[in-house]
Amino acid sequence: MDDRAQLDDCHFALRQHFEALASQVFELENLRDKVAEAERRIFGAARETRKAIYEGSPVGPASSAII
Repeated sequence: MDDRAQLDDCHFALRQHFEALASQVFELENLRDKVAEAERRIFGAARETRKAIYEGSPVGPASSAII
């Protein structure tokens, strides 16, 4: 195999590796977006839970309500 053919083979292999890596990066970006959305939902649910507990507690807003 001459040098040019060997160089072409290496170039082809590098291109394949680069394309595979680019695909993995794309998948990781999608996963990052899904994780961020899940975190937003979890923190939102935690915030609502804390709010519900506070509003129902004897030291929260419910304690000053006129009955």
